[in-house]
Amino acid sequence: MATTTSSAEPLVVGVIFPAKKIARLQEVLDVEADGVRFVLIDLEAATPAGGCATDAELQAAVEGFAARYGPLDALLHKLAHDMVFAGLGDERAACRVRLVQEFVRRHPSVRVVDPIDSVRLLTDRHAACRMLQTLQQQADEEEDDAEQVQRFKGPNFRVVESPQQFQTLLAELDAGRTRLPLICKSVEACGALAAVGVNAGRSGS
Repeated sequence: MATTTSSAEPLVVGVIFPAKKIARLQEVLDVEADGVRFVLIDLEAATPAGGCATDAELQAAVEGFAARYGPLDALLHKLAHDMVFAGLGDERAACRVRLVQEFVRRHPSVRVVDPIDSVRLLTDRHAACRMLQTLQQQADEEEDDAEQVQRFKGPNFRVVESPQQFQTLLAELDAGRTRLPLICKSVEACGALAAVGVNAGRSGS
């Protein structure tokens, strides 16, 4: 019996990561292994110097992006930073996000990790905490279907939006009304300096 071996084309994965993450993963990304080949995407270089003020500029940028890096089977990205700063008025960050979104819209077969809309939710820690709270309440209300509901417990949280509220939080800690551990982070993910408020996740109440 004769056997034949077929050399399948590798899975091509586009990678959009910050430079510091690329540096740590360079050794892995430079090697084609297990049928996977990584393509490093310079999103800054792919973005028009003048931004994406018009639809024509955006479409031209998408075509250039696809010509340089495509075809892709999957896209692995860390766009949370750009999403945060786009929301704060950074036009180039907004252009980079729009460029990727339009590329994905034009190429629906490309698998995106993680879905951009899911990442957008997680860039707002307060929104993410509220979502977890809602899911937890729904799970608690469905006790009759306990076998079908994955139970979990999310942390208590609060948003500190002023120096006065911060002082109140400190007083609660000193009085023992709020128990440690207490984790304080900016509401916006990625530690944006312009983020307003602090999301405090705490155990106990």
